Parts: sequence; C-alpha cells; structure tokens
Amino acid sequence: ISDFGISIMDRESRMTETGTLLGSTNYIAPEYIQYQKVDEKTDIYALGIVAYEMICGTDPFPGENIYIKMQMRTKVDPHDPRMYRTDCPDLLAEWILRAITMKPSDRFDSCEEMIAELTAMGPDGKGRAAEKGAAPSAKRKKTSSLSDRTRYQEADGNELEVPDGYKTIK
Repeated sequence: ISDFGISIMDRESRMTETGTLLGSTNYIAPEYIQYQKVDEKTDIYALGIVAYEMICGTDPFPGENIYIKMQMRTKVDPHDPRMYRTDCPDLLAEWILRAITMKPSDRFDSCEEMIAELTAMGPDGKGRAAEKGAAPSAKRKKTSSLSDRTRYQEADGNELEVPDGYKTIK
C-alpha cells in the first residue's frame, strides 16, 4: 500500500531520524506505533483501514489530534462497520474487523488469504468465507462507559478519553 500522504510532504520533512514514525497516522498499525515487528500484517492492517473508510465513510479511529488517534489504535476497537452501514453484509464487516484488529496474530496470515476470503463472499457479500474463528471484536472485553466517553487509565497515570461505543483493551 502506498502512503500518498508521504509523497506530498516537502523535501525537508522527508528526512527521518532514528526512532521516528513516518506515514499517515490514519493507516499506521498498532505494532508500528509501539516499535514492534512490522511485516505483511502491517500492510493488511492498512488495507483494512482503507476498506473501513470505503464502507463506512469515516475514520475508524477519530480523534482531535494525532496523539489521540495513535493511542486509540493501541487501546480500543473501532465501531463495527454495521453501525454506520446497516446494509453492510456480516461477512464483510467481520472481514474488515479481522484486518484491523490490534493483535497481528489475529489478522489474516497473508494478503492471499485476505483476498481468498473476500472472493469467497461473492458479489453480494453473503457467500461463505473461509472459517478462521470468531470475529476479532468478539474476543475483546468492553469496559464501562462514563456519560458519552469511555476513560482509559494509562500506566503513567494519564487518562485517554475515547468516544462512547469504542471498546477499550487492557
């Protein structure tokens, strides 16, 4: 996946330093943010974000600034695509959520597997996709919500507020 956000930077801002992140925050995988191993599953994550945006018409991790967006990627699950598009087929919603789950081991093993499952859905999205276990969102715990915000207490004592309906991961 090409990151066209990088291609429009000016010449000086293309220079990188050791330990810095480069890329559009909308497509950066949690493991990249946390300086962990990046591989094909990082690209699968980015493609899943593009699919989410195409189906839902919104960023799966909205935030007021880059810090909040990056923190949300490492601490919360996005809303189910069917929340924005009730006509989104279940298999397609599960496919998207599997691609953008936080844990790389819960994502598709390869782009080939990702394509095979999408193709198996058929044009109406109701075909039978290859079975690989429950949708990622079914494996996560939901924390309590305070008013319209969920608060996540970080180890350093700071609080991260995320919009209501997002599931925080401990």
